[in-house]
Amino acid sequence: MKPMNPRTRPLAACLALLCALGAQPSARQQIEALKAKIKETGERSLEDRLAFERFMKDKKLVLEQKTREKASVDDDVAKLEMKNTVSRQRARELQYGIDRIVADEKAVNERIRGRVEGLLARIVSGIPFERDRRASVMQGLAGDAKSGSSTAVESLNRLAAFLDAEDLLSYDSQVIQSIEQVDQERLNAQLLRIGRVFFAVDTGPDVFLYRRGTNGYAIDTKTGLSIGQKRDIRQAILVIQGKQAPDLIEIPLWQEALTVRKPAPEAKP
Repeated sequence: MKPMNPRTRPLAACLALLCALGAQPSARQQIEALKAKIKETGERSLEDRLAFERFMKDKKLVLEQKTREKASVDDDVAKLEMKNTVSRQRARELQYGIDRIVADEKAVNERIRGRVEGLLARIVSGIPFERDRRASVMQGLAGDAKSGSSTAVESLNRLAAFLDAEDLLSYDSQVIQSIEQVDQERLNAQLLRIGRVFFAVDTGPDVFLYRRGTNGYAIDTKTGLSIGQKRDIRQAILVIQGKQAPDLIEIPLWQEALTVRKPAPEAKP
């Protein structure tokens, strides 16, 4: 490449400067570019503002919805609290009723127990017929009534059933095998019961009457029976057992058997 002529260097520099000035935009072009940029920026600002407005609108809707939901929940809570208050009041009323029933039942059981203990005293000193069994029934009822293991209705039903069975003793006759104590000796015997008024014991070798004294019924070994009386008593035993045909039989009925005693006082609960 040939070196530039020194005379042409200023001209080349001018040409280069003109080319550089020609490559830059003019003032008009710069103004137009600025307007376009401002317009673009404004459009973006409008979109941002509209997006913000939509965001705020959606946020307001969500807030209103949550407010309604909270109000509904608060209303439900208030209703539940009112219902719980009513339920608690009802529970207190029911508990009061239960306590009254329990107290009343306990009082009734106490009265039944007093009645039973009075009957127990009469059984021990009463007719000489299955005393241990009958007394055991009453002792069990008195214990259950006292402990509360038997309800008042159950206690009353058991007492009524026992009294019905006791009442039947006045209308029938019975012969049972029994162990009786005669003159300090315990003997196997047949115990004859005619209603609730006549009791005799046939030990085999001899026949004795049960007679009522101040301490209740006891075997009377002092009052001797005639041979005929003993025969009649043994015949009555056979008739009741169905081993002999029914017949009219005379039995020695003592006056105290027909005497009505005053009932023993009932034990106070």
